[in-house]
Amino acid sequence: MSALESETGFARGHFTYHFSSKEEIIALAFAAVGSDWATFQIQQTQGHTARERLETQIRAAATWGRDRPEYFRCLMNFRVEMMRDPSAFPRAPEIRAQFLEAAAATIRQAMEEGDFRPDLDPPWEARIVFAVVDGFLMHAAMDAAFCPPNELPDRVWKVVSERLLRESAPS
Repeated sequence: MSALESETGFARGHFTYHFSSKEEIIALAFAAVGSDWATFQIQQTQGHTARERLETQIRAAATWGRDRPEYFRCLMNFRVEMMRDPSAFPRAPEIRAQFLEAAAATIRQAMEEGDFRPDLDPPWEARIVFAVVDGFLMHAAMDAAFCPPNELPDRVWKVVSERLLRESAPS
């Protein structure tokens, strides 16, 4: 609450008058950040093939995190807290499962189209994709020298694509 007071300039009484608990504030903040992320992802998803759609989603996730570092840090803090205490936001596991299943379905479709050749089954590959994106964004947020901001989406996609894309046939 002290950090919230400091960041917003509002007195603690303002928050206690309008909200019943700090958990309510946290849930609303998570909903706002999560909604912003999801809306950006949906708006950026393009492509005729599953591979193209996954690439635009990966690049969009990296761009969102790069352009909204405070939201990214907030989202990561929420995710850590929810893993530590699932009751903090009861719908979080369901929402996360939906995102992972959507990514797995895209990977599955790209496999059917002949573009992807993952080592693991699509649900595990989806988890790895999320870990790669999160890892790059976390390191970029903590260390400006890790990756120039304008190169972040390209570098993230390069790592993901090297893992998933079918190798070209030998000449």
